[in-house]
Parts: sequence; C-alpha cells; structure tokens
Amino acid sequence: MITYEENAFYEVVVPHDWMIGQAENLYEDSVGWYRNRIELNPKAQRNYFLRFEGVYMDCTVFVNGQQAGEWKYGYTTFEVNITPFVRQGENEILVMVVHQCPNSRWYTGAGIYRPVWLVEKESAYFAADGIYIHTEKISGGYRAEISAELVLPEGESAADYQVSYQVFDKEKKVVAEAVISAENAATDLVVENAEEWSVKTPYLYELRAELMRAGSRKT
Repeated sequence: MITYEENAFYEVVVPHDWMIGQAENLYEDSVGWYRNRIELNPKAQRNYFLRFEGVYMDCTVFVNGQQAGEWKYGYTTFEVNITPFVRQGENEILVMVVHQCPNSRWYTGAGIYRPVWLVEKESAYFAADGIYIHTEKISGGYRAEISAELVLPEGESAADYQVSYQVFDKEKKVVAEAVISAENAATDLVVENAEEWSVKTPYLYELRAELMRAGSRKT
C-alpha cells in the first residue's frame, strides 16, 4: 500500500543520502520516498528496466501506482522490470526506502546513494550482469572462459539464437572471436601474446557480446 505525504516531497539530486543531513541522530529508523515522472513511448517487443546501482536499504519500486519490484540488500546493483507497468506518455516512478538500525558496522547512509538508469532491451537479452569471464594464463597467452545467462521470449528456444563474442585490444583490433549456438552460450577464447596489466602499463582488453537470431546479425 502506498502511503506518503504529497506535500512532503522536495527536489534532491541523486545520488542522495538523507541520513547525513540529520547529524544529531544518524541512526534513527526512517522511511524515505523518491518520485520522478518520465515520458515514455513504449515499443512492442521491447523490455524496460530501472537499474539501481545502490539503494540503502529495503527498497520497493512502484510504477503508475503498481508495485513493480523490491530489493532487500543495500550493497548491490539490481534491476526492476517495469515493462508491464509503463504506458504511453507520462509515467510516475515511486521508490520507497526503509532504513532500520542496527544493520551494519559502518556508516551506511540512507536513500538512493548511486545513479539510476532507464534501460531498454530487446525481446531477447542477456540477463543483468549475466556475462561471466574467467581468465587463465597458458603457454603463449591467456585463455578466457566465457559464459552468458540469457532471457528469451516465452515460447522461443535457445536454438533460435546464437551468441557472438569478440575480444578487442587497446587499439580496438579484434584479437579473438567466436560465434556459437545460444543453447550452450559458453566458450573459450585464447588471446595470444597478451599484454599484462600493471600499474605502470594499465593495458586493458574489451569483451563484446552480442545475442543474435540464428543466421542474422542482431536481434
């Protein structure tokens, strides 16, 4: 049930911590509400998410008066699928954050303490933070074990899709790549004579993953 005082809202900038403004009582139990209104033109066969990089602590998200999701751990990034609740035109987003003490050894703050993003995805997509990489040094280079967690539309099979992996060097040159069936979206890629990262030479490689319909370039 949504219960808040309409005239109690005031403008803040996210990231935001309401606790630090109460220096005489930093650890009191409290509830905060955030509200934003966004214009949307929802497209068919698309999914819409709110990605919160950090909210402390117990969080419930409402879209146009309906509960869209909740998250109970204040230290991790999470996404809420708002696709069933959005509509053409203006959409109201409400986030209720509950802070209760005691809950941590350290000062935690209270509120939306990291950025929030509106994310649009295709009908088939990689799960949030669902690409996994493990690297191992081998003779002549490095082997990267890569796997991905996929979310597909109801009624569709992973056999209808394929996954492309490409590793780019610092100059954006492809140094390893593979295209595999999405039925087992895991493979090994080898980067020969790989440059190793160090404080003096912070060399970085980039992995690009694409989910495609079988026989096509992109979904």
